[in-house]
Amino acid sequence: MRKILSIFITTLIILPVAAYATWQVADPFHGTKLHPDLQPASTINASDVPVVYQGSSQYLFTTQKAWLTTNLTNMARAYGWRVNWKANRNYHVLLATKLSGKNFPDMAKELLSHYSLKAYFNRRTRAMTVIDTHHSKYIYK
Repeated sequence: MRKILSIFITTLIILPVAAYATWQVADPFHGTKLHPDLQPASTINASDVPVVYQGSSQYLFTTQKAWLTTNLTNMARAYGWRVNWKANRNYHVLLATKLSGKNFPDMAKELLSHYSLKAYFNRRTRAMTVIDTHHSKYIYK
């Protein structure tokens, strides 16, 4: 019995040490030549990423814990748009969220995608009309 116990304890001590040693990898790319398209992420810099994804030309806005109309109006005002609210219901934004998009309509659509609302944009007058998705009275054809 004592022999079995000593083997068991020895195994419990040696096994974790052996398992830890097998997971240690100093440099996974040492001595290997990778194809230029398969470089590790640490070697990629900003010039390797398309401008569309760099965020330099994106619109950014952070919503507040407030009514959706308030958030949309503030976002529209920040980018020179105005909001015509034709929906029957207003919603409360529960989280402060960062929105981004390549233009104001993309950001507004991203925000409204979480609600049963639809927006129409008039780029000439820079006006946005918000309606209920189930309400056909204001749908423009």
